[in-house]
Amino acid sequence: MKEAILNESLASVLLLEGKVTESASLYLSAQQYFEANDECVHLINFLTYRQFIFISQNNFPNARLHLDKAMELDQLHNGGRKRLNILTWKASCEGWAGDVEAALKILHEATEVEVSLGAPQFNDYLTAIQGRAYYEARMGRFDDARNSIARAIELRRECGADWIDDFMSALIANFSGERGEAISMIRTILDQYSGISKQLMVIFHLALGEMMLQEGRGVEARAQFEQARAICDETGISPKHLYVNRQHCLSLPAEYDGWERFLADAI
Repeated sequence: MKEAILNESLASVLLLEGKVTESASLYLSAQQYFEANDECVHLINFLTYRQFIFISQNNFPNARLHLDKAMELDQLHNGGRKRLNILTWKASCEGWAGDVEAALKILHEATEVEVSLGAPQFNDYLTAIQGRAYYEARMGRFDDARNSIARAIELRRECGADWIDDFMSALIANFSGERGEAISMIRTILDQYSGISKQLMVIFHLALGEMMLQEGRGVEARAQFEQARAICDETGISPKHLYVNRQHCLSLPAEYDGWERFLADAI
């Protein structure tokens, strides 16, 4: 059991480093162990995580199959405890596949019934609302998006602040044309939140750089990309695999291509 769990964790690290083949092999080994030993709860989590491999390969049908299997096992053997979490990942999969409308539809389904503070699925419920806000903004429904993220902030108030609420607020501002406000909000996140993972620090610097580039602030944008690249070099994170284990709602649309051009030394 310990070896299978270790293989699963190591597979996630290798994938973030861009070592997709090695990661896939370890994921498969872990899956075989969990299936052979009827470790259903571990298998549910594993099937949810293994989608990352398929999404990194743009193999969305296989990602959907794994998430559907996780949902089925969760219902049969786990009392539906992971339902909200899996639905949010299903929405993320559709987002990476380019179907923002499908992603939003899934998250509306996930948040139809409110989950109260202290309930086992409360944090998963908040994550679903945050994702819903993102996709509402992507579809131009800015008032709905602001209402959704405001609701998440209200529900979380007793638990303390969370960077994802602030980041979603920044992305909503950006999508609605308030780019200066969005830039200011992300600067505040970088200044105020301690303990953010290196991977997320890179993502925040990238978002800041992309927005600055859209504003015509090329020198400042490049400085942000350079900070992001330095963290990647320091930690071994692959610059092209930053989002493999993160939900789509942390990303900017494809037209924000400054990071790709920076890696190609085109800006």
